[in-house]
Parts: sequence; structure tokens; C-alpha cells
Amino acid sequence: MNTAILNTPLGLVMNNDIQQNFPEILNASAMDFIIALHEKFNHKRLSLLQQRVMSADLKTNQLKDNLDQLDWEVNNIPEELLNASSSLKLSATAIDKYDASSSNVKQLIVRLEGKSYEENCQEHQAIFNFIRSTEVASAIYFEPRHIATEEADLNIHELNASATLYDFGLYFFNNAYELINLGKTPCFSISGISTSEDAKWWNDVFVFAQSYLGLPSGTLKVQVDLGAVLAIKNINAILFELKNHLAQISFSVRTYLESHVQIHFQSSKMTMPNLDQLSVSSPFLTDVLDLIIHKSHGIGIPCIVDTRISKERKMSFQPDLKYLLERGFDGTFINDQHEVLAINNLMLDKLNQLDNKRFDVSPASVDLVRTPTGTITEIGVNQCLNAFRKNIGGSLDSMVTDQSLEGLILKQWINHECKTVSGKTIDFNYCLAIR
Repeated sequence: MNTAILNTPLGLVMNNDIQQNFPEILNASAMDFIIALHEKFNHKRLSLLQQRVMSADLKTNQLKDNLDQLDWEVNNIPEELLNASSSLKLSATAIDKYDASSSNVKQLIVRLEGKSYEENCQEHQAIFNFIRSTEVASAIYFEPRHIATEEADLNIHELNASATLYDFGLYFFNNAYELINLGKTPCFSISGISTSEDAKWWNDVFVFAQSYLGLPSGTLKVQVDLGAVLAIKNINAILFELKNHLAQISFSVRTYLESHVQIHFQSSKMTMPNLDQLSVSSPFLTDVLDLIIHKSHGIGIPCIVDTRISKERKMSFQPDLKYLLERGFDGTFINDQHEVLAINNLMLDKLNQLDNKRFDVSPASVDLVRTPTGTITEIGVNQCLNAFRKNIGGSLDSMVTDQSLEGLILKQWINHECKTVSGKTIDFNYCLAIR
């Protein structure tokens, strides 16, 4: 790789051609900021990743103390962030094709999907241009890559750069003041938080970044994804650590199911049934969904839900959404702008449902180790296997390392030699025989 040391503090090594192709965003001041973030926070990030040991033995009595009532509220939420009825996840590669003038989507969640460092820079440049050239009524949330992801083509002090710190730093440094001048709030959508230590790390990053840029603490706002089982277990402590920057809570049904299988993978009593037997109204999920509403509205912030269980939109989108809005959620993630009308009709043009505090929810009774009920059928195995092959695009050999919901469930069924209702044992050979 053709690399060169840039004219920034000692220790940054990157591809010189790439830097020259993106002078607006990869300017020396921005790279100084990214190095400062790494020097202050990367060691702790690596330490947090080492501490991540998923427990397969969560007990109900371990959860009750963590799920008690919260006795504080979030203040000073910008008005534009109080309406979260429709959130569109938008790839930065497609952002230049987004028609903001005809859209009534309330929130854009912009994410990166590039496979290389150069593609990543192209996406950051596209976001930079979009903010400066398009009049957008929607709130804009930027989603950095996961805390565990590293940027192999960018070295800082002889270590791969943290993709999370790089994405956050480049976006915030280049766009924070531009957004503020446009009357918008710099917002981030953060996933991968499981513990209070994770949340504190992020909060420390936010405080440092705002101080570095001369902005008051609390200027930037966060939508925190609490879809994982361990995040729900630690929800009170996570929300407390982030309270000065909180704007919204998001919850993905699919993410919750993935984390449930990961945690309980070794338990033959916690195997999943067919995916088509799980819905948002399943008792297995309703306790957790109600808890999210209770917690978020209790501290005065909206909560949004991604109802998708499979990666493809289910035909039950509208009834599922109707059910969840009736329970108190403030909005959902959509696949395209055409779904906004359905949401508006269901919300009856309400800004949000923060007045629905769900006082009927008893946090101490929420059971995060509840066994999902249902059966495994041959059709269910076929559907799961076909979805796995479509998502991965490879052979069954890739199942070993795959962490998708379908791959995890198939591995769990095979690991415990689960049987279909017709008596067939699910093993590797059985899956190979399915075409």
C-alpha cells in the first residue's frame, strides 16, 4: 500500500492518494481532531471490547434491581427531535438521490456501507455535500460504525484506527457548525451499547468533542439503540450515563432476537421456534417492548421501533405497527417514503405519545430469560435456510462465523439436534440436502 505520513501530529499513516482526493473532509485540522480522539479514548475502547463476555446464565433476580423506576427526566430536547413518527435509514451512497423536497419523513438515519477506506471517504464526502446543498426538513442522525470495527487502511500510533472514532470525529468536526448554522441539531444514532461502561465511554467522547470545538456540553443529541438483551438488562444505568445527550430510544426486534440467541445459544431449553411464529404481539417480546415505552416516556423522550424480524419487510407491517403504536411507541423505521402515510394515519397527526407513561408496566416483573414458545417445522427450516443463503450469498460453511439471526438460529438447532414436528433431526447433512 502506498502510504505517507501527513502533516499532522506524529503517528498518523494513511494512503496519500486518498487524502489528496478528499481535501475538504480530510483536512489537517480534522485529522488532528481524530488523532486527539484516539489518544484519549481508543485505549479504553479496546479495554471495553476485552471485557465483553456474554453470559449464558442470566437470572431473573439479577435483573430486578436494574429495572426499577427512574427518578429523573431529560431536559432541553430540540423540538425537531420530538416527532419521531417516521425514520428512514439511508445509505450514504444513495444520499445524493434522496428527494428531500417531496419527502415528509421526519428523520433520516444516515449510515455508511462502504467496503474500503476509499469508499468510506466517498460516503463522508457525499454527506458533507448533502448537508450543504440540500434543504432538508427532516432531522438528520448520523450512524458511526460499530465500536468493535477498525479501519485497516488508517493507522494511528501503529494501531488500526477505530472506525467508530474516525466516523464520529470526521462527521462532527466537518458538519457540526454547518448544521447549527442551518438551525439543525448535530445528532448521532448509536448502537452496540450494552453496559453503563459503554455508555460512559460514549458520553466522555461527546463531552470532549464538544469542548474541542468550543460547543456547550449537550449540544449534540443521541438516539441510542437498546435492542440487545444486555442493554435492556442495564437500561437504567445506560440512560443515566447518556442523559445530558439523550434525545430518543430505538429498539429493533431483529437485534433483540439475535442477542437472545447469542446469549442462550448453549441452552437446549431456549431454542427458537420458526421465525414466522414470532411476532411483536408474542408474550416473549411484549414485556420488553412495553418496558422500552415505560422507560423512555418516563424520562420524557420518544421511542421508536423497527418491527422487522426478517430482513425483508413483512406483510404484517401495518398491523404490527398499529399494535405497537397503540401500546405507546412514537414511531417506526420505514423502508421507503410511501409508508409515511400509513404511519401518519395511525398516529392521527400526533407529534408523539409522551403523555402515555405506561404506569401499568412493572419493571421488576420483566423476564429477560423467558422461553419463546412455538414449534419447528420443515417449512420453517427451509425459510430460515433460504434467508440465510440470501443474506450471506455463500455456502453453509460460512454459517460457522455468521452472526445473522437466521444463521444463529440454524446453528442453535443443529447444535442441540432439534427435531421438526415431523420428527426429522436438524443437522448439517439435513441442511445440505435442502435446495
